[in-house]
Amino acid sequence: MTPDYGEKEQALPFRPRERPALHPLTAATAHSWLPMMIRYFLAASFLFLLGFFYAHATLPGLAGTRCQPGSPTDPCSFFEAGPREDPRTDLPRTNSTSRRPQALCTQREYETGHWEPIPLVNITQQVLDFEDTLPNPYGVSWHYCAPMPDIRSAGGGRWNHGKWDEGERSDEETFLEGEKRSVGINAWEWVPEMGRECMVEWDAIDLVVRLLRSPGGLILVGDSITRQHYHSIMHLIASAGITYGSDLPTLPMADHKNVNQHTLNPASPSTALLLSLSGVPKSRILRPIVTYLEDHLFIGQADIREITYRFGAEEGYTWWYDFQRVEDWEKFVQDAARPRYGEVESVREDTVVLLNTGPHWSRNDINMLPKNKLPEEFARLRGCYAAMVDKVTARLNPIPQLSVVYRSTSPGHPGCRNRRTPYFDLRSALYHEANVRQRLLDDAENDKIRDGRKVWDWDLFPDHNDAWRSKIRSLSRRRGSRGASATKKATKGGANWLYMDIWDMSLQRPDAHNEPSDCLHWCMPVVLNEWTYLLHHVLSLQERKMELERVAAKPDSPDSSVPIHWD
Repeated sequence: MTPDYGEKEQALPFRPRERPALHPLTAATAHSWLPMMIRYFLAASFLFLLGFFYAHATLPGLAGTRCQPGSPTDPCSFFEAGPREDPRTDLPRTNSTSRRPQALCTQREYETGHWEPIPLVNITQQVLDFEDTLPNPYGVSWHYCAPMPDIRSAGGGRWNHGKWDEGERSDEETFLEGEKRSVGINAWEWVPEMGRECMVEWDAIDLVVRLLRSPGGLILVGDSITRQHYHSIMHLIASAGITYGSDLPTLPMADHKNVNQHTLNPASPSTALLLSLSGVPKSRILRPIVTYLEDHLFIGQADIREITYRFGAEEGYTWWYDFQRVEDWEKFVQDAARPRYGEVESVREDTVVLLNTGPHWSRNDINMLPKNKLPEEFARLRGCYAAMVDKVTARLNPIPQLSVVYRSTSPGHPGCRNRRTPYFDLRSALYHEANVRQRLLDDAENDKIRDGRKVWDWDLFPDHNDAWRSKIRSLSRRRGSRGASATKKATKGGANWLYMDIWDMSLQRPDAHNEPSDCLHWCMPVVLNEWTYLLHHVLSLQERKMELERVAAKPDSPDSSVPIHWD
């Protein structure tokens, strides 16, 4: 098998925002003689006061104190001008700068926010340029999302056997409407309530450098929605000018249909720069930076039977099992995360595993449990799901130099074809998306479809998320009680556990699903990209936390006895 390497073109998501022209009244008076003299007088007065302030600066808490450049509370910093240049200019940097705000959002502050529109210069031109501005050279195209029905005409579409039929639209009209919808969906960005200034700025190079400094990089495990997220991550990396290959034959499970592994292209100049920035040996690029394992339920049939028997399933039941699976994927992770000879000093960061499983844990798929009243059926399914969580965490927890991030299951939006824009805020989303089970049934075209939807169990997604949140909280508390030394943990302890909550962010985007008949998967890539930006933020916070712990753990550190609290 020959790896596929290829140069990837730089992509910018949208055109720069244009500066508005002067108001006509302002333009007409801007060059008259009298206003000009007034402006000169005001400007001179301002400069005089500014100079006086600079020489005799007194700020609250600094009364009588002159400017002291270099001080952490330096009032002179007000007068510093111009951003510092990023010396790493060899690679194009899509949607990235080297800016690092001093006051970062906590993870929860980042997860709490709303969507704001990105101004578009010209919607027609955006449609024409969409394939160029968001190219995806790695196989899965997202320049087109199925259009919503045209509510202005009777021929705008209808339900037909559970699928949305475009009716009288021509293929060309359908495609154009789909591209318009894609542009509109991608014309929004997530803004934490504290503002985007508190976010760690997205930088694909920073992420790949972080992944190179770990033995196994980033490993995603999950279902088709996780596969969408994986495609989004690889597109963001490629858009930064980083080239990579797929499924080298020397890698473990290289021929497995549900395993996708990506290594850096050794012949690319971008790889040489990344090696230099990361400080790792060349041997590291022989292993993946990103791996995707498609495993829908996380456990195999033997585990499923053992669990479901505990919750009342009939012994020896017949079960149609055709879910995508990677047997012993936990052992694959363990091998990927182990330190390699010659890399121990430089490849010191944790391998990152990003997990999610949820939609397939429904009565539609776990259909061998006893049938009874709905509350009892839900209680059994919750019990089975919690037992799966226990099994997975028990297998991953002993692995050293591993950070496990569980991404919460994203919500489905019944009747999503009726939404053209995001909700204004979370409060509005919670109001309109309440009672998901009943709305899912009410939206069905006929009784047959309605009966099928009764066992989709989208209303159990929050319970699944709570099971992981509670388990991770318990694991983190137990790990914290063993001591605060990150260095000791990295060599002798177990995995580090994190919970990444994308529920609120995703709940506010009912407009951004694949097509009118699929209100669970996402029209790529905007919502999924925001998940990646959040992951980058979480890993950056974790890196800073670990560095503080390492400093505090040193015997000669003045803060070695001070506990560290990280919210």
